[in-house]
Amino acid sequence: MNIHDIGHGVHRTGPHPRNVHAKTNSDESAPSTAPTVNPTETQSSSKGALGLIESGHFKGVADVRLRINFHDQLSARATAAALPAVQAESDELAATVSSEFDAIVNARDVDDDTRAALDEFRDAFAAAVEAAADDVTAYGELDTDALSTALQSAFDQLTQEVQSLLNPAPTQAPTDSPPLFTPPDFDVVPLADEGETEVGETDDGAVATPPGETTTTDNIPTLDEALASLQSVFEAALTGLLDSLAAVVQPAALSPPSGNGVAYEKFLSTYNALRYPSTPEAPTNLKPIDVAG
Repeated sequence: MNIHDIGHGVHRTGPHPRNVHAKTNSDESAPSTAPTVNPTETQSSSKGALGLIESGHFKGVADVRLRINFHDQLSARATAAALPAVQAESDELAATVSSEFDAIVNARDVDDDTRAALDEFRDAFAAAVEAAADDVTAYGELDTDALSTALQSAFDQLTQEVQSLLNPAPTQAPTDSPPLFTPPDFDVVPLADEGETEVGETDDGAVATPPGETTTTDNIPTLDEALASLQSVFEAALTGLLDSLAAVVQPAALSPPSGNGVAYEKFLSTYNALRYPSTPEAPTNLKPIDVAG
């Protein structure tokens, strides 16, 4: 057998090299039939599952297990939804307290300098409320305990400044040094006088005001009464703020168990432990999630 002739024969009868090359390029340029993974498919699927969980689509054990599996994502979504409400609710609290504060000040007879100082106290309180709202949402997280503490501190500062300005504590003379003159010890008999007024009354018969207290004239409350009223307004506004935020972050009620509920109770215990860990840093104003009846 002539090997050279076989080689030449193959060369002569085979396709042209350029055609072979062209065919190869055509094969390489053909679209691949291998499946491709869309990088957003997993994320979209996760978002879809979260939406179904939040809408109450799943029931029984499946509902609880999925909330455990997606706990971090669900918590992040709830917090993100609550963050815009923090500033709005804080602004409303500051406006409510400022309005009551202005009403108290307007009802009192104060000079211009005192009024200017009171206005500064009010504005400082509003600024402290805004700063507290910014601080608790700065890192995309929400700590309602820290927010409540900061708002209470700002209000306490406001009332202390008002008390110090309008009703300062009386100054006491130093008692370290002995008196320069000691009066002699003898009895003094007061002279009877028909025009003498009794203790606690003024010359015109009006009741004298004890030192350090504010009089009540024309139904104007005393300073202590006014500050107590302001305290009530603040506490009501703070409670409303915390309730509003809790309503935003609180998940929908779990669906009830089916069957004997043994597995359901097990997963429910795990789920509540995730939401409310028994640590010193755990929130104190939240309650375990309810189960729909």
